[in-house]
Amino acid sequence: MAVATINPHIALNELGKPVVRGTRHKVIHIAKEMTGKGLSAQEMQTEFPHLTIADIEAAMEYYYEHKEELDADFDRGIARAEKLLRRIGPSELAIKARQMRGRK
Repeated sequence: MAVATINPHIALNELGKPVVRGTRHKVIHIAKEMTGKGLSAQEMQTEFPHLTIADIEAAMEYYYEHKEELDADFDRGIARAEKLLRRIGPSELAIKARQMRGRK
């Protein structure tokens, strides 16, 4: 649910994260997907057909205008997740999967 509109295509969600307006797609995730895979806006739309080219281009424009801040926030999120995973350890499912792979 967007709580503040940035422009016709980008809004801030309830956590203050920029998203494509009317969706839950975070700008940072669109940017990481596109840059990580080297996708064009047209190719990205093929993967996410409910986003318009204008949505994708607006997300990328917002990302490049706020790149340092968005990348730092993304990196902090990854670090928090990794710390949590180290603290709680592997899930029972992960342990069982490793055991099963060891049997083959």
